[in-house]
Amino acid sequence: MFGDALEEHKIMLLGWAEGAALVSSNDSKDVSPGAFFNTTDGFNLNQAALMACSGRACPPFSFGPGAAVHNRIGPFPGPKSDKVTVDFNVTAIYGEDVQFLKTLGIDGNTRFDRNDGLKFGLTQAYLEFYLPVLEGTSVMVGSFQTPLENEIGYAFTPPNWFATHTYAFQHGPAKHVGVLVESRVVNSPTFGLLGVEAGIVKGWNNWTNEKGDPSFIGALRWRSVDMNTWIDLEGIYGNGDEDFGPGPGRGGSPYFASSSTGKYLGRLSTYLVVTQTLSTKLSVAFEGTYGQQMPGDVKFVPFAITEKAKWYGANVSARYALAPTVFLNARGEWFNDEKGAHALWNTARGDVFGATANVEWQLSPDVRVRGEVRYDDHTGAGRLFDNNTKNQQAVGLANIFFLF
Repeated sequence: MFGDALEEHKIMLLGWAEGAALVSSNDSKDVSPGAFFNTTDGFNLNQAALMACSGRACPPFSFGPGAAVHNRIGPFPGPKSDKVTVDFNVTAIYGEDVQFLKTLGIDGNTRFDRNDGLKFGLTQAYLEFYLPVLEGTSVMVGSFQTPLENEIGYAFTPPNWFATHTYAFQHGPAKHVGVLVESRVVNSPTFGLLGVEAGIVKGWNNWTNEKGDPSFIGALRWRSVDMNTWIDLEGIYGNGDEDFGPGPGRGGSPYFASSSTGKYLGRLSTYLVVTQTLSTKLSVAFEGTYGQQMPGDVKFVPFAITEKAKWYGANVSARYALAPTVFLNARGEWFNDEKGAHALWNTARGDVFGATANVEWQLSPDVRVRGEVRYDDHTGAGRLFDNNTKNQQAVGLANIFFLF
């Protein structure tokens, strides 16, 4: 349609679609919150998406390796570019995952939204500026998916090894609106690469924060000289007072805290992610997380936070290449939500242990299928699964993903 014009200007139009057929041990169709993002038995249209982007704001290496730094991912080896660039990204998604990717105040209910969970959202819309400052600096301005957690929300970059997601991912933000700056500050042939990330955003999945207080987000990202070891320390801190939406999956944070006196209800969420490439066939990843929410004094729903709430856990995953296009992935997770603070837990609290495994077959660079099984066990007050009636859940699913 456009000849060579798009490639000449480093502009990309791309899309993807992902769906999963799921069965579980539940009596009802509800599989929340353990099969996150998938919510029900049967077929889930996870995402049907379109992205328009240019240059650095496209998936990494779409137009060759980016010099120095790629925002939200970290520093890269190579010379620093002295050329200032301005790029953009606009991403729209339709599907069941979008209920967890809504931004309060931007992604209101649309005529495309369906009662069965299918939603439409403009999940990203930002400008990205590259500046030849320090060893290379990237500045993002707009609405973007979070840089926190081991799974930042992209469907394919970095590649998510699993079709279901962790409780660590569930208990963190998905979206932000604001400014995010990342600089490569060290590029040493002996120390490796160090990137520093800092930003100011309007909280969690939020544009119309009731109190108007900003949240502060940041990260340190170290890469070994051979790029086989990545270490990321990430965090976000801000006021959690009345930053929730009208309900889970409608934008805003999943933590319902409110102060009748306007007290600052600080919320902290932190992540430590270590990934290691052990060989051409084997990679492993560790993620630890800790978060807390200061209490409000209004008990307006059963899961409103009126005592100091903490959540924390760890997960370890591994990816092994059985063949050039066939991969075996396995993950173990422990997570504790002490007070049942997350709205989707619906007052259930305590420890949950999860084990996940799948086989992934890449039929082509643009098509992959996965067969995945998962088992979760909850110990503590209340019951976590099957509409809060059970403490164990087994899930099996077949997942297919197309990139075009």
